[in-house]
Amino acid sequence: MGCEDVLWVYGHPNIRATHHSTIEFTKDPFCTLRGNCILGVKASKSVVDLNEELKAEIRKGRKVWVRISCGGFTDELYGFGSRKLELKDPRSMVIRKSGFIDSRTLLINANKSAKDIDRKLVRKMMDPRSRALVEIYV
Repeated sequence: MGCEDVLWVYGHPNIRATHHSTIEFTKDPFCTLRGNCILGVKASKSVVDLNEELKAEIRKGRKVWVRISCGGFTDELYGFGSRKLELKDPRSMVIRKSGFIDSRTLLINANKSAKDIDRKLVRKMMDPRSRALVEIYV
């Protein structure tokens, strides 16, 4: 591994992770059932909080890996950075299968969305007592 950063996210009873094109981690303390892309709340970091070295690598368009671990279950995905990424949102980070970019976007052209995440891991994240480690690395 080269450059990396980590964050912690927590579970919530409304987590469903059924969205077909995105995954989101949010600093918000809750989510509604409509937020079906959310995989964790009370995130310790948003895109703006990531270390500058990692953000520089992401802005070079590198392939970036994300590993999510909770309660003995782990899933991995990858996506790509872009020089167009702002990485400025103070509240959340979003991984997208598409090429859409806004201030919350961490990665584009990802190989997984929320619906593709291991269902055992998703079930763990439906428990508000669960805490997941999210590792982001190049």
